[in-house]
Amino acid sequence: MPLALAMMLCAPVSGWLVSKSGTRLPLILAGVAIVGGSLLSTHLKTTTSAGMLVLSYLCFGIGIGMVNPAISTVAID
Repeated sequence: MPLALAMMLCAPVSGWLVSKSGTRLPLILAGVAIVGGSLLSTHLKTTTSAGMLVLSYLCFGIGIGMVNPAISTVAID
């Protein structure tokens, strides 16, 4: 649920950023968020709190939500 919610909220923001500044900034932000989610995921254990898991999924969702509009714009142009 956190991943889908973050994607749903970040995709319009990324589209707006693409229209204002081009694809570079959303792609950089997406890369940072995906790497952040990956780094958080490498520290998951059976004793990890639900909050850390939600944070990891939120980072992935932000990254995926930010990358989709920018990639679509690059593919069409």
